[in-house]
This record gives sequence, structure tokens and C-alpha cells, in this order.
Amino acid sequence: MKRILIFLSLFCLSFVLASSSEKLSVKEHYERSYAYEKVGKYRDAIEAMLPLYKVYSDGYTINLRLGWLFFLNGNYNDAIKHYTYAIKSTPDAFSPRLGLMRVYLANYSYNKVQTTATYILKHDYYNYYANLYLSQALTAQKKYDVAIETVKKMLQRYPTDIAYLEQLLILYKETQSPYYNDLFEDLRILRPQEHIN
Repeated sequence: MKRILIFLSLFCLSFVLASSSEKLSVKEHYERSYAYEKVGKYRDAIEAMLPLYKVYSDGYTINLRLGWLFFLNGNYNDAIKHYTYAIKSTPDAFSPRLGLMRVYLANYSYNKVQTTATYILKHDYYNYYANLYLSQALTAQKKYDVAIETVKKMLQRYPTDIAYLEQLLILYKETQSPYYNDLFEDLRILRPQEHIN
């Protein structure tokens, strides 16, 4: 009986050690991937994650990460595939949908941006990035009135947010608004170190 207990203890200990070394391995893959991403080596960052993907192909985090990396590398179809897997894994998560919106903006799929934004905004009306990406898609489609409404709605919540103020400046320029010059000067005050068009 004593021998069986010792065997079980050693078995459990070896299982714990194997699990911790597997976690260390996962950690190392992520660290390598982040290090490559930081220096713009997106293909290498993807390669660092692929061994994990072989093991955790249905996992939320791995697919979210690969979606982002493929987006950065300009592989939009792969990015869409991985963001979609992340959504299947965790249907209520916004992050993969926001990732899809970035991809759709990059490949000019503005209607898909709007569809995805509609889903997110139905659940989170003031979602920062969903509104920002939506306003960019609307601007690209020359739907200026709706884009201005979207931006002004968010500026009610974030009155000095540079991304939204710059988006409004673009819209004012496109619509030849009389408020363009005032907003331009306001932005120069808020960000004097930057060149604003």
C-alpha cells in the first residue's frame, strides 16, 4: 500500500511538472512572438505561435493573436479566418469583432464594417473602437452626415479625444464646414508637437 501511495505521489508530481513546463513553453512562444512583433517581424511572430496553434487550434487567445499578426502582416484572409475562429470560441467577445473591423477597413469592405459595428453597438452603444471604425467606414463611403453624428456622439463622452477630433476634422474638411478652421486651431492647441493636416 505504501508503495502504491509513493507511486501515485510521483505520478501526480510528474503530471504537475509536465503541466508547468508546458505552460512555460506556451509563455516562451508568446514572448518570442511579442518580441518579433515589437521589431516589425510579423512573419516570425506568426511562426513563433504556430506550434501552439497546432495544439490549441480552437483556442480563443491563440486565434485572436494570430488574427492580429496576420492583419499586421497584410494577410487579410488569414486574419479573418483566425478572428472568426476566436468568435466561434467566445461568441460574446468584442475583441475579435473589432479585429475584423480593422481588417475590413484595410480591404475596403465598408459594408462589413457597418454590419460588425451594428452588432457591437447593439450590446455596447458607446464602444470606443466600434464607433471610431464605423465613422471611418462611413467617411470612406461619403456618408458624412451619419459619420458626423457618430463622432459627435462619442465626443460627448470623450470631448478632447484626439482620434475623434481628427476624424471630425476630416469630416469638416470633406463637407467644407465653417467649423473646420476653429477645430483645426483647437487641435493645434491640444497637440502642439504634431503636424495636423
